[in-house]
Amino acid sequence: IKLDVTTNTQHLEENIYNVALTFELNSEINDKKFFIMELTYAAVVSLNVPKEHIEPMLVVEVPRILFPFARSIVTNSLVDAGLPPFMINPIDFAALYQAKNSVKN
Repeated sequence: IKLDVTTNTQHLEENIYNVALTFELNSEINDKKFFIMELTYAAVVSLNVPKEHIEPMLVVEVPRILFPFARSIVTNSLVDAGLPPFMINPIDFAALYQAKNSVKN
């Protein structure tokens, strides 16, 4: 199973943001598609933090909160479809954020 996870943020209005966590799963058996699953799990959040903390909150903390719920939906959907359960390992969003920022600098 190939898994891609992305986060997207959108500024809606003052102190209000949309944060979306997207999972894309692709499975092949003998070079034939077995299944494709896409899930976008999102939240609208209000942040009242200093400006320098907004980006870390949006790309680390909010996805960390959303992750267990999205992972549960993926696992339950696969089982409900008669497929074997696939438990997605926890993701270290802080490490991803740090790696992204080290590439920028």
